[in-house]
Formats: sequence, C-alpha cells, structure tokens
Amino acid sequence: YYIYVENTVTHCVSQKTTVTVTENPNPTVTLSDDEICQNEDNNAKITLVPTVSGGIPEYIYKWSDDSTDETLDVVETGIFSVTVTDAKGCKAKSNEAIVTIKPLPTLSVSNKEQSICVSETAIQPIEITATNATVTVENLPEGLVFDNVNLTVTGKPAIGIYDNIIVKAQNECGTKTETISITVNALPVVEITTEEVCEGTNAVLTATAGFASYQWEKVSTTETLTEPSNV
Repeated sequence: YYIYVENTVTHCVSQKTTVTVTENPNPTVTLSDDEICQNEDNNAKITLVPTVSGGIPEYIYKWSDDSTDETLDVVETGIFSVTVTDAKGCKAKSNEAIVTIKPLPTLSVSNKEQSICVSETAIQPIEITATNATVTVENLPEGLVFDNVNLTVTGKPAIGIYDNIIVKAQNECGTKTETISITVNALPVVEITTEEVCEGTNAVLTATAGFASYQWEKVSTTETLTEPSNV
C-alpha cells in the first residue's frame, strides 16, 4: 500500500509513502478421538497430542479445561479441545475430541459357599451382582438353574460336592471370576437294636453310634433309651 497527503493550507502534496502489510496465515490444529481400558489400579490415562501446522512457532496452548501444556493427560471420559496461538498472535481452535476410559467389570456373589442336606427343599438363592459386564455361569450341576435376567442361581442338586461352579463377568476390558461351592450331604442312616424282654421289665434300645446328636420319640437325647417293656 502507499499514501499521499495534502496540506490543507498550502495544498502541498507529500511524497509517496509505502506501507507493506503482511498477512500471516493462521495455524491449524487437530485432535483425534481415543479410548483405553481402565486398569486394576484405576489410574489409566490418555495423553492428547495436538497436530499443529502453519502459523509461526512458538505456539501457546490453552485447553478446554484451562490447562496450558502442549499435551493433555486425560483420566476420565470427556470431550476436549485446544486453542493454539502462534508467535504472531494468530489463533486456531481444534475439533472436539472424544476420550473414553472404558471400565473394568465388577462382580460379587452372595451365598457362594453352602452345605445342605439332600432332604432340604433347595439351596439358598445365590445372588450375583455385576456391572459393565455380561455374566455367565459354568459347570452348573443338574438341578441348579441360572436366571440370567435376575442374575440368580437356584434349585436342588443331587447328593455330591460341587466346588467348581464358576461365575464370570466379562467385557472387552477384562474378566472377573468367582467360584461357588455347594455340598449336598446324604441323610444319616440309623439302625436300632431290639431285644425280647419279659413283661414288667425294661427294654434297652440302642441306636447306631457315632452321630452328633440323637432325638428319640420320648425326647431322650442319649445314645440309649430305657423304657418299660409295655411301651
């Protein structure tokens, strides 16, 4: 550009004055979406690194969380952007980047260790609590049923020891497992010895030895029962 000026009194005109205007290009800056699985220590992070071109270095950075480092460490899911200012004060704002920290599965199981007698109606319901996961149950014996809607295991298995029932909660970031152990005990078998006695004398009935407790019909809790022969 150039300019002439004229004095309003003398009408003298100045010599040509030239002015050079330089149009500096704005920088450009882009960010990429990213995702990562959370770790067991719950301290996973993603470092956002902007791609900057054009403009005049050095650059000044201001992120959407007001931090001013060249890169940004992200520890939770969110949307982020950065504004870059070059050495001439020209600015550019990046696109919005989506950062996702994907959670690990969680799993807990109630009543996972049980010992019941075969005559009992059923096991105590086993309740499974899981988040961010698909739940499966492996090695279920016949008589037990897994409800994958309400996440419960119920039923009445046969006599046996079932100590390898595996509950799994899985997602793309990992697997959590719990083991269920159920023992179904057989009923004790008891025999009572009898004898012939004369009328008016006592009869001694003896049950099989070795059990934890005894309960006779007459409410005796000893191993032997003495009653008159006319009982």
